[in-house]
Amino acid sequence: DLRVGGSGRLAVIGNPTLVSNLLPPAIGQFRKAYPTARIRLQTAVFSGEMADRVLRREFDLGLGYGPNQDLHIGTEVIGLSRIGIAMLRSHPLANERQIDPRTVADEPLISFGAGSPIRLLAERIFADAGCMLRPAIVASFSAAACSLARQGAGLAIVDMLVAREVAFPELALIPLDTDRRIEFRLIHPENRP
Repeated sequence: DLRVGGSGRLAVIGNPTLVSNLLPPAIGQFRKAYPTARIRLQTAVFSGEMADRVLRREFDLGLGYGPNQDLHIGTEVIGLSRIGIAMLRSHPLANERQIDPRTVADEPLISFGAGSPIRLLAERIFADAGCMLRPAIVASFSAAACSLARQGAGLAIVDMLVAREVAFPELALIPLDTDRRIEFRLIHPENRP
């Protein structure tokens, strides 16, 4: 049905930041090509949940961060992004081009839960700089972390992709000084089209 423009269905589950930033343009183009197709989008914070729900065929595709940790599911890297620090424009570091992790290591940091792909990458970046990441606040996704930073609760470590949203004009988003990147991956069943 999807191939011939019938009334097929496409169900996609993904990380909230990726779903809000990457999928709308893709879905817009898809709907022009297949106007009768029905689309279901849902967000999930944990890549394990996404992989499990794609594997159980509740969703056709998933969109998440980081390496594939499930041997029963297929993934493809479809892009890379930097991580950076979101802070109030009034912060002394707000005009920097890049931020060395050592300069923010003692600031109140907002990060993701232990084991999340962005948190793991941030920990590696901080370790590369010879310091430790010690978050004061743990948030579940970039928009929530930015909302906390907007309230002055701390400096948020986020995927730079969140900068594509215009919802945070009072925040500066400065990349961390590193060559490391976060992968975003398309999750699909390995044994079916």
